Amino acid sequence: HLRFPKVKLALHAGELTRQLVEEEHLKFHINLAVREAKALRIGHGVDLLEETSYEEILDLMRLNNTAVEILLDSNKFILNVGTNQHPFLKYWEAELPIVLATDDPALLRIRLSDQYLAAARAFNTLKYSDFKQLAFNSIKYSFLAEHEILDLLNKLNAAFIEFEDRILTEKH
Repeated sequence: HLRFPKVKLALHAGELTRQLVEEEHLKFHINLAVREAKALRIGHGVDLLEETSYEEILDLMRLNNTAVEILLDSNKFILNVGTNQHPFLKYWEAELPIVLATDDPALLRIRLSDQYLAAARAFNTLKYSDFKQLAFNSIKYSFLAEHEILDLLNKLNAAFIEFEDRILTEKH
């Protein structure tokens, strides 16, 4: 980051569990990614609650508007971390931008829609508007050029409007 401060950085951080490493190796990866490397986006973040002073890390991430890529099926398959053990709700309650994502889709045979379904099943406090926000976050927190982000956000918004109008006007 010091040599290339304008480069937007995304790092996998916190992609570990006690089954993979000793406890002392779980305490600092997200912190290093956010504080030292200045990552604007972290992937996984599964071991958040193992990090030293994780509340401070959440505060720093909120201050820096750091997005978290949540990979529910990957975390379950590779790390054996089910949705009931996942810190998704900690990130959500901290009001961090969350992006649902896939990881190794060819290997795991998962689609992005599978991640939305997994989140809907696991986190029943999420509302339709929350899922819309997750979809918008995937564009807003991408590293595309600003004009591309705005164009895609407008297209997604138009698609939501069309979908919602069609749902509201259908005869039930």
